[in-house]
Amino acid sequence: MSKPALHASQVLQTANFCGLPSITGAIRLIRPQPGDNPASMTRLASRLLTIEAMALLPVARFLVDHIKLKHWRGSLGTIIGKPDLGPHSTLPSDGAARAAKLARQVERAAQRLPLHTKCLPRAMALQWMLRRRGLPACLVIAMRKGGRSGADDYHAWVECNDTILIGHCDRTSYHSLLVVAGGPLVTPAMLDR
Repeated sequence: MSKPALHASQVLQTANFCGLPSITGAIRLIRPQPGDNPASMTRLASRLLTIEAMALLPVARFLVDHIKLKHWRGSLGTIIGKPDLGPHSTLPSDGAARAAKLARQVERAAQRLPLHTKCLPRAMALQWMLRRRGLPACLVIAMRKGGRSGADDYHAWVECNDTILIGHCDRTSYHSLLVVAGGPLVTPAMLDR
């Protein structure tokens, strides 16, 4: 008996069991009150970001392991082709700092999870987090030049302002296979309006 095909949107909708909308909403609602210690508020926001990343990483790994790329690549953004590797998105310095902070939270979350996540699930989680916040970045899937199509010959990273946020590598050693530009996330609820 064959398994029913799952669409990536179904898997992503099931991620809401983790409370992701409420977590990110809570991060936006955190405002220092008179007398509050700003450092403790920053720690709370940082922990909530790590929790969000911890919820997204298993979803990303599941998609990579069990669902064909064609079914979930749209959740990452718009495919812009296979251009030469170079800068694909730009952000003002404050946006770039926010993007770098999110990348650190994804790395921290990956270290704390009991499951192993390679570069693609980490890049996917970061791309989703950036899109939820309207921060443009590009997810690049590439193959090592001269590679023989082994599992370790492929690599994925997210870049912004010509800086690799997650999946650090020497870009000149890779040939780009797919570049996905992430813009603001469009949810099914937005499409119904």
